[in-house]
Amino acid sequence: MGPAFSLASTLGVMVAAAGALTIAALLGTTLVLLLVAIAFMQLIARFPDAGSSYGWARRAFGEGIGAYTAWILIVANFFAVLATAIPAGTYTLALCAPSLVDSAFWSASIGCAWIVAITLVLYLGIRSSARVAAVLLIAELIVLGASAIAGIAHAPAPSHAAPPAPSLGAVGFIEAMVLGIWMIDGWEVTASTSEETRRAPRVAGVGGIVGLLVTAAFLIACTIAYVHVGGVRGIAADETDALAFVGGRLGGMWRTLLVVTVLVSLAATLETTLLYLVRSVYAMGRDGVLPSALGRLGARTRDPDIALVAVTGASLLAMAIVGLVPSANDRLTLVLNGSAVFLGILFLTSCLAALRLCREDTPLFAGAGALALVIILTVAIAQAAPATRWCVVVALALGLPITLGYAVRERMRKGQSAAAGNIGG
Repeated sequence: MGPAFSLASTLGVMVAAAGALTIAALLGTTLVLLLVAIAFMQLIARFPDAGSSYGWARRAFGEGIGAYTAWILIVANFFAVLATAIPAGTYTLALCAPSLVDSAFWSASIGCAWIVAITLVLYLGIRSSARVAAVLLIAELIVLGASAIAGIAHAPAPSHAAPPAPSLGAVGFIEAMVLGIWMIDGWEVTASTSEETRRAPRVAGVGGIVGLLVTAAFLIACTIAYVHVGGVRGIAADETDALAFVGGRLGGMWRTLLVVTVLVSLAATLETTLLYLVRSVYAMGRDGVLPSALGRLGARTRDPDIALVAVTGASLLAMAIVGLVPSANDRLTLVLNGSAVFLGILFLTSCLAALRLCREDTPLFAGAGALALVIILTVAIAQAAPATRWCVVVALALGLPITLGYAVRERMRKGQSAAAGNIGG
């Protein structure tokens, strides 16, 4: 999980959408995701599965819906990989070669190098990956906490003397809530490792809730401090790089320190996203939704190394394609909004699966979470920019043939089983 990167890439966009209601939108998203996380915890306790949302949807609704959920999971996480790798290239160039920051080629190339580097970390095994992620997260939380304290102690932005920037209404508020899904994302990775926990699987679910609440607390505290020091208008005007703007307002070494922290955060975020996607692809290969070779474990580490190589190759290809878009801001906006929407759809599917599989444990939590997600996703997609809306619609449509194919196969198999039973009778 990378709260520093989330703030750098998303805070400015959220402020531009919701204005003075940004903190309320972040609190609202945290509440919705807490409902979802409780449903995850119940599902993990009863059905630990490396495929997480995909595995639960398959168990609850059959192969057809399970295959479609697998498609949504893959799309959501590929968007998330790109939404992390693109700014990784930009921030690295800003620190080491500022003259090349506007180069689409170099930005995409450095982003690809980040993907390869994190793949090597994951290849060392789950325990080594967890230790690296923990060290990175602790380091960035220390810096973020210190910067929040410095921001509160700093003189407020000049814009505070004027009336606050007006709220942009309910649509902007909901748009900010959807972006908040991506901002707080990362807590659900524990679900994909629930089969690997040495204690009861429920521990993975509790870890997800703790991760969600700790991350949200830091994000909310930092948002309050950064809005104080930068002002609503100031952060909204510099939405592509909010942390660098805040660092400049704080003065001294803060700008450089926050940029380095964002790079550390990017590494942690990219590691978490790839880990979640690789485990999910492995489960899909094991279940026959994807080629069976992806469901094999490596002989050395007993980790899904084949799935790791496949995901890395596909991520590099997607990064190269997205790198053809000349504007870095356009690339990031597209993948950021796409990732948030598809993650929301994935969480919605998980809540519906919880209502079916754990109806005696989670009706209130899963039902309330599902209803909230339906409302905010519907409004967000309807009001999204045309490019984002078409991207979402096309991606959803491409998954339908997969669903129909597996649904037909499942029905045929049930028919054959019934016929065999009749013959036997």
